Amino acid sequence: MGGAEGRGDDRMKLLRKTLDRLAPNFEAGGKLSRLKPVFEATDNFFFAGNAVTAGAPHLRDPLDVKRFMVMAIVALMPCVLTGVYFFGLRVLVLIAVSYAAGGLVEVVFAVVRKEEINEGFLVTGLIFPLTLPPALPLWMAAVGVILGVIIGKELFGGTGRNLFNPALVGRCILALGYPVAMASNWILPGRGFPGRLLQYVDASSEDAITIATPLVMAKTEQFTEWWDLFTG
Repeated sequence: MGGAEGRGDDRMKLLRKTLDRLAPNFEAGGKLSRLKPVFEATDNFFFAGNAVTAGAPHLRDPLDVKRFMVMAIVALMPCVLTGVYFFGLRVLVLIAVSYAAGGLVEVVFAVVRKEEINEGFLVTGLIFPLTLPPALPLWMAAVGVILGVIIGKELFGGTGRNLFNPALVGRCILALGYPVAMASNWILPGRGFPGRLLQYVDASSEDAITIATPLVMAKTEQFTEWWDLFTG
């Protein structure tokens, strides 16, 4: 156990030295200075930020933006696992497309503005695909997240300055632009796992499946069992 931990520490030290050796290339005047936001994001992904305060008190709350975003991602994991259970591995494909397309927008804007890449998109890129029909064409998911990030966040100045949730802005754009696709591309719940990726609702018989929600049923004093509420 101790040997494995020691090897892990050695690898992290080697990575730290490598990043420190490459850092001058990304500073002002360096050959790769325009890619400084990408380098900083990579450094901060593996290590805590090295910024310190100039004067006392030096102690600061360690819950920076990156750690808040990580906590939000951990909180979303039950939703991701539930989505995979009910609708199959295509949920993970949607998440990958969302991260790739939206992350590219984040990088481009950070490079153009010469600002660091904010970790806020780690949550946006995960929330957005969880709001989509699991069988939605991947190009639509890419268009939705790109427009959501640009219109919902970047036009306002980036993370912390946006007036709207970029994930929901992207979903609204898809709902307005492609209403049929957003209503019909559903996989029958329970038939997605472990691998029926193309088990769509039969369009010849119905476009979607609907049922009374627990809140609607409660109006008529039909109360759903607590275990059914918990498991969905």
